[in-house]
Amino acid sequence: LGISLGGRIEPPDDLLVTCSPNAVSTKEGFSKCKLVCAQAECCNVPKDHPESCATEQADACEAFDSVCTILSFDYDGDGKVDVLEHVHVPPADLLINELCQWDRLQTEEGYKVCEAACKPGNCCSDDIDTCTVTNPDACKEYAACQILHVQHIMTIPPADPQLEDLCAPEAFDDHVEYNKCMEACTPASCCLEPDDVCKVQNPELCSGYDACGILHGTPKSHPLSVESQVLTKCNTAALS
Repeated sequence: LGISLGGRIEPPDDLLVTCSPNAVSTKEGFSKCKLVCAQAECCNVPKDHPESCATEQADACEAFDSVCTILSFDYDGDGKVDVLEHVHVPPADLLINELCQWDRLQTEEGYKVCEAACKPGNCCSDDIDTCTVTNPDACKEYAACQILHVQHIMTIPPADPQLEDLCAPEAFDDHVEYNKCMEACTPASCCLEPDDVCKVQNPELCSGYDACGILHGTPKSHPLSVESQVLTKCNTAALS
């Protein structure tokens, strides 16, 4: 199984050409690509099988797989990939790397600018590789857009349906009620941070925690405000 080169497989230099979208659009070209890709069959053998090379030659297998995936786009089984099955990705904005820098995504405006610049290449991030395989060079230009997907890790849960009642001013009669509001607001603490990353990522969910603003805007005279508690607990009478 595989092309033997000192016991190893190696993608041919012209693999991208042999299996290009134009090449596999004909039955002859499709067959040629399929023949070349079959030489790396050991990559698809279960890893615990003695004939498998998926682990030992992972880099070579990845090189074959990233290109040979195009063979799976013969959806109608006619032995070629129709031109209509291709997906076209336009060239990326020349400033896309600058537009999608981390510091620019800290504001809602900056995030939207990067998102708009990445929109033409959205399919490059799809789980199905049709777009990437048929537009390898164009998709590389959208590499900076991965930051949009990485940042989605910063998510928050929906707010407690009772949040407005828990954090209503009249509910702050004692520390027990205050702590209930604090506990309900904790999952969305990032929505109130100075930078806008969390709010930009979760606009609707963050808006559901608007009632939590009272925790950060408690009047100084309120018995639960920090200043009020300090004055109460640290006055001369309390310390005597």
